[in-house]
Amino acid sequence: MRAVVLHEHGGPDHLVFESDYPDPKAGPGDVVVRVRACSLNYHDIFTRNGMPGIKLGLPVICGLDVAGEIAEIGPEVEGWSVGDRVLIDPRNRVEGGLQGETVDGGLAELCRTRAHQLVRIPDGVSFEQAAALPVAFATAHRMMYTIGAVSKDDRVLILGASGGVGAGCVLLAKMAGAEVVACTSSDEKANRLREMGADHIIDYTKDDFVKETWKLYDKPHRRGFEGGVNVLVNFTGGDTWAYTPSGAFSGAAGCSPAARPRASIPRPTCASSGPSSCRSAAPTAGSARTWTPCSAISATAGWRFPSTACCRSRRRGRRCA
Repeated sequence: MRAVVLHEHGGPDHLVFESDYPDPKAGPGDVVVRVRACSLNYHDIFTRNGMPGIKLGLPVICGLDVAGEIAEIGPEVEGWSVGDRVLIDPRNRVEGGLQGETVDGGLAELCRTRAHQLVRIPDGVSFEQAAALPVAFATAHRMMYTIGAVSKDDRVLILGASGGVGAGCVLLAKMAGAEVVACTSSDEKANRLREMGADHIIDYTKDDFVKETWKLYDKPHRRGFEGGVNVLVNFTGGDTWAYTPSGAFSGAAGCSPAARPRASIPRPTCASSGPSSCRSAAPTAGSARTWTPCSAISATAGWRFPSTACCRSRRRGRRCA
């Protein structure tokens, strides 16, 4: 089969296109999926570059988010048929492991996975739309609904709103009826966010987003939970990690990538894989299997490339679906 293979860690040039890579075979409990779409996430860049303290078996085929049709079914697999349209939940929640990292992923014509990781794609949802969901959208789903419990009465500030997770947060917050302030870095991205339904746009390359938030909602009062926003999404880290809670957030100061103040909690609850004191926002089995209307899903796919152009798109720094 054709595949994009990582033989050693490094830059984009270490991704090698191979036209005769061995086809995967389905063992007990396995299925082989004919890949129709695979999205790229920043985690794929982590895998390509190598991560401190994490040793991977190489070579490996990257690509966490995979959608396609079942091409082969192994022994002991029930409830699935060849030709079924499926999405792969990238995390193996039974034996452990991650598609595209500890086992081969979707940047190939065929991808082997465990049958219990399959999610059936509903009619009306394309392969591209499905492949844009798991890592970014399911993370956003947990941040907004499971941990943030966003509702129509909320004011939500989203940093990095034009990325995969950020765009998912914008869509889900608007579906809940919340008022959304989206921070981005260009007019092109701002226009896209408006199309998604963002109520206010802040270009943080031109304006201080905290002061712009004060203009919208007044300066927050830490003891009275007034002013500012009451839900903050900050998965970007860096200098904004400690800046946002004390500036735009109407709650106790703290480092919180996606947080909400509560009178009974001295520090905001968190929703990100940041400091150990914060709760993880990694996708859960439930959020990975939650489908939203196609009008919302389709907005998460920005560019489309043939698989043979994967290495070039990686060099451009773009996401693929």
